[in-house]
Amino acid sequence: MNGEVELRLGEVLIILRTGDSFSYPSMIAHRFRNRTNEEAIMVWAMSPVRISW
Repeated sequence: MNGEVELRLGEVLIILRTGDSFSYPSMIAHRFRNRTNEEAIMVWAMSPVRISW
């Protein structure tokens, strides 16, 4: 990852920076956003894929 990304897991706010990693149960409400005007690059992998609309 490069840059800064804000990750919100339920009511918890986490700031991710270069070199950070994270994991969480997909059942937790989550959002993420680039908190700066600089480019942010991240790799996101899900296993197993669980999508429910």
